[in-house]
Amino acid sequence: MRHMSKIAITLSVVALALPMAAMAQSTGSGTGDKTTGGTTSGTTSTGTPNGSSTGSKSSTTKSTSSKSSTGKTADSSFVKEAAQGGIAEVELGQLAVRRAKDEDVKQFAQRMVDDHGKANDELKQLASQKGLTVPTDTDSKHRAEITKLTNASDANFDREYMHSMVMDHDHDVKLFQQYSSKGTDSDLKAWAAKTLPTLQEHQQMAKSTSSKVGNGGNGSKSSSNGVTKTGQKNGTMSNTSSQGSNSGRKMPGQTGTDTGGNTTPRR
Repeated sequence: MRHMSKIAITLSVVALALPMAAMAQSTGSGTGDKTTGGTTSGTTSTGTPNGSSTGSKSSTTKSTSSKSSTGKTADSSFVKEAAQGGIAEVELGQLAVRRAKDEDVKQFAQRMVDDHGKANDELKQLASQKGLTVPTDTDSKHRAEITKLTNASDANFDREYMHSMVMDHDHDVKLFQQYSSKGTDSDLKAWAAKTLPTLQEHQQMAKSTSSKVGNGGNGSKSSSNGVTKTGQKNGTMSNTSSQGSNSGRKMPGQTGTDTGGNTTPRR
């Protein structure tokens, strides 16, 4: 009986132990699956697709930042160049109003003072709204031109001033055309487009007035031998005419030809 009792107890223990072992194995397997699943999930979240997407976004951000920086530089460059040119136009105009002899040159100069002065004020206000620095003086190139015209003689001033105006407005028109079509700031582009027709009018006025005073200067010039010249071509013609008028006269001590073609001996 005792032996049977021991066997029964042993079987009971085994019966209890088997389910517990099975539960333990099941729990371990589940834990492993979860860990594996976690690893897989982690791999997916940091895998090539997501990593590639992150790199692409970063590259796009850098590209946008680069374009923004380039646009800002172009805006600043335009404002600087336009302002320096405008300041020079006003200063040269004021000089020409005082010194010019030709009335058309004086009127042109006053127009430069008025129009460019107005444009300078508009640009200054617009640029300040954009946080852009506006120069308060012109650049070294224009400063040298101002000095040159300040030292020009009265006889040459009108011609040299108008020549300078033609060159300056050729440059200005090109600058404003380029920015009004390719600029990055919409407000500055609109201002450039609005100002461009005025600059083109100045350009035509400058060429017309320069043509008037350019070749002959102010009035006629007299040469040292008393022949009046109004330019190289006219001067040449005047000298030739003068020499031709003397060819028919015989000077003392000179061999000449009379109207019949006979040679007159030297006396």
